[in-house]
Amino acid sequence: MPIPPSHHSVRLLRCNSVTSILRLVAEGVSKVLGVKGRAVELRMKSLPRNVYALHLLGTNIIVLNEEALHRLSEELSGDRALINSYTYFILLHEYLHLLGIVDEAQVYKYAHKICKELLGRYHPATLLSMHGPPAPPPRALKSLLKMQMLFYP
Repeated sequence: MPIPPSHHSVRLLRCNSVTSILRLVAEGVSKVLGVKGRAVELRMKSLPRNVYALHLLGTNIIVLNEEALHRLSEELSGDRALINSYTYFILLHEYLHLLGIVDEAQVYKYAHKICKELLGRYHPATLLSMHGPPAPPPRALKSLLKMQMLFYP
């Protein structure tokens, strides 16, 4: 019997912009950790190929790699569920840094807790949070899902 998707995962699937995914991330962090975040300034820039996003320490700025987001769509064959899941994970990771968590192991621990509680233990974003740092590359996500014999919406 398939596991029904959570409300949060359905909302994530319906997101049609990075900004809407970021709002969902902030809401999720607040709900699970009880921490209200600051307003976030989201910027798009060209960054090194292996960097999907970064948080500028001491600021409320998260910078997304514009080229990496385009590659993400190509590598995941335009699969909206996987693209939104990977984007959610990337933004959640940087949002936790923005809240002052600098230790990567702690970021992954909190990201896993949030994803598991809100999206479910078999959601692609939850799997990403289990396999880091660093997270597996996007092209490995489909293989990871197949290895786990999981299905996503």
